[in-house]
Amino acid sequence: MGLPELRFIRKFNIPTIYEFLTYPVGFTKLVEKVENLFNRSIINSLAGRVFPSSRMLNYMERTFDLRQGKNTVFTESYSKRCFCKKRLQRLSVDDGEPHLVFIGADEKYCDIVPQIEKILEKKIHVHVCETTGIQNRLRTSKFGEYFHIFEKASSLMLFDGSFATFMTQFDACLVTYDLRRATSTRLQNSVPNRFSFALPLGSRLLCRKAT
Repeated sequence: MGLPELRFIRKFNIPTIYEFLTYPVGFTKLVEKVENLFNRSIINSLAGRVFPSSRMLNYMERTFDLRQGKNTVFTESYSKRCFCKKRLQRLSVDDGEPHLVFIGADEKYCDIVPQIEKILEKKIHVHVCETTGIQNRLRTSKFGEYFHIFEKASSLMLFDGSFATFMTQFDACLVTYDLRRATSTRLQNSVPNRFSFALPLGSRLLCRKAT
């Protein structure tokens, strides 16, 4: 449930605790200001707020001057059953070339395509969860032979550890974002899904320095 839906609940005067995963959601400073303006009253009226990081808590306290309700920080994590059950042989053992896996993709914007293209130019294999926009752009690139697609994993695969096991065959998990579109506030406050999903892998994480 998002913040707009909470406005409806307020009509029934029901004490509500809200867990924030990403805030602000807006990609630009202007959108962030508008978002804060419209969300101020609902955020201040919450009976409780759960934040994924101390940075987001500090941001909320500075931005909204929270005086009502309780606040706590709880970073989401996956249970032991989500972790890999065994380690597969890495693909790089077979061909002697590095293989990265990227599990997050934006169907509409494909915002990380330029970054992946730079990696492909270094003749590094990149395996991406099937996404139409990314497939169409990268398969036609000059180094398309280093670009690979794998099927989307089901929720069951995530929660029984089979997806984490699948990812152990890669040398590192790529966690990256388009810093030209996302505000530094959005990235610093949140604990992105791409990062959370990679932890049960128990392997290397490859991130841009700025993130």
